[in-house]
Amino acid sequence: MSTLPFTIHLEALPDGRYLITAQPAVGSDIGIATKNPFTVHELENGFAILRSHKRDLTPLEQVKAARQLGQKLFKFLIQDHPAIYSAYLGQVAGQPKMRIILSTKDAGTLAHLPWELLRDPERDFLALSDSTPLIRTSSHTAGLAPVPLLFPLRVLVAVSGRDAEEHWRIFSESTAALRQRGYIQLDRMKHASLSALRLHMLAEDYHVFHYIGSAWLDDRTNQPMAAMSDEDSPYIPAGRLNQELYPESTIRLVILTPCQNACQSMCILASSLAISASVSMQFPMSQVATSLFLREFYSTLVQGVSVDTAMSRTRRAIANQLQRSEWAAPVLFAHATTGVLFQPVRGYRANPKTGRV
Repeated sequence: MSTLPFTIHLEALPDGRYLITAQPAVGSDIGIATKNPFTVHELENGFAILRSHKRDLTPLEQVKAARQLGQKLFKFLIQDHPAIYSAYLGQVAGQPKMRIILSTKDAGTLAHLPWELLRDPERDFLALSDSTPLIRTSSHTAGLAPVPLLFPLRVLVAVSGRDAEEHWRIFSESTAALRQRGYIQLDRMKHASLSALRLHMLAEDYHVFHYIGSAWLDDRTNQPMAAMSDEDSPYIPAGRLNQELYPESTIRLVILTPCQNACQSMCILASSLAISASVSMQFPMSQVATSLFLREFYSTLVQGVSVDTAMSRTRRAIANQLQRSEWAAPVLFAHATTGVLFQPVRGYRANPKTGRV
């Protein structure tokens, strides 16, 4: 299936306005300078509802709030600008699949909005459809060739932090069926450290690195840090992690599961990785939503579909089963031209077994 990108860059300007630059697959770039339509109260209220899966709110209230915020995001970014909206309509009508590529690294405070909620009133939430998957991109993201996959999909897991053991339990239980059928293999590092990561990657070719832990921004450098120990430090910057996940390796995907309140910092860390694709969460997910995400995303990924398609189908499964807006929590950072990360070798089938943990 032909997939053409529709790229949108959002940049904060010195005068308080924002520059929206749309790059359709065919035609010239379109640049529009516009004001920020969101009030502080409006944004805080929207985020409060999205994070409210533990509060006494009905699913209908949460879905209604997500729909309203999503439509306002769509109007601000696309619909309120005739030239951009016309290019969007022309491309979405002319292609069976259009990948929405969003760059917000220079968007200031608006970079942290839940853009995954973008909602076209004529098509509903864009990120829920295989026809209009939404990914974010950054200058750090590298486009690497897909890796031939002879099952199992090998996942290297690093666990750290106070709540990490509970996250690990959810992870291992959610993927038990896939492991038993021979589709994936989990190898847990004994210690969340660079030296352990280095030794594991020398010993075996892995496809996915899954980190469960905490992250934060360094006050001095404003760089994202992960709670993985180095030779002389209990935490490492994104640059050191990039050095270990070297381009010559077979790792094409990094998944970062945040513990406690590390969501925003973990998303910044994910966007800083020079890897084909990375995933993190922009607000906390309930245990049932986390379990659904892990099961559905890995189940779809091993089928050899593109990572954006896997994410769209996973979002849709969460939305349909829970009837809440937690499907918008995962953020996918990927290279604009990289869709398929792993290609199962034709004729090769997984052998039922118990994957290592």
